[in-house]
Amino acid sequence: MFLFTAFFLLVMSVGILYATYYILRLYFKFERLIRYGEKTRGVIKKYDVLQGKHTSTYVPVVEFRTYSGIEVLNRSLQAFDEKQYYSSPKEVEVIYLNSNPKEFIVEGQKFPKFLFYIIPLMFGFGIYTYNLFTDAMPDWMNETIQYFRNL
Repeated sequence: MFLFTAFFLLVMSVGILYATYYILRLYFKFERLIRYGEKTRGVIKKYDVLQGKHTSTYVPVVEFRTYSGIEVLNRSLQAFDEKQYYSSPKEVEVIYLNSNPKEFIVEGQKFPKFLFYIIPLMFGFGIYTYNLFTDAMPDWMNETIQYFRNL
């Protein structure tokens, strides 16, 4: 049982750390684009549709030319939801970095802030799972459980 618990906790920890790294990396890419990016006009050529269980996500494939003359045809870092998809224009402003114009966003797109709520939830779930497998609840957790039982 100990080996299974150790392996499970290791896999879960690596997953939580990777997801945190991925979210923060994406956020800092967004921030760098918004702060230091150059703007140019582009044309949405098509949308790559990602089908979900209850909704679809539309990733615009945009063609534009950088100020240095490089032609770019690539997917935006940020996708549109259905409402944005139907109201999005064919010509858009694109924000890119000269160092890597293949990574860009369409002006007006914002970083999905709800991803920051996932990080503490993942760590909380990790702590809960660790305590579940080791039967070692810290004092603050016992006190919190006792507080809610007494309500």
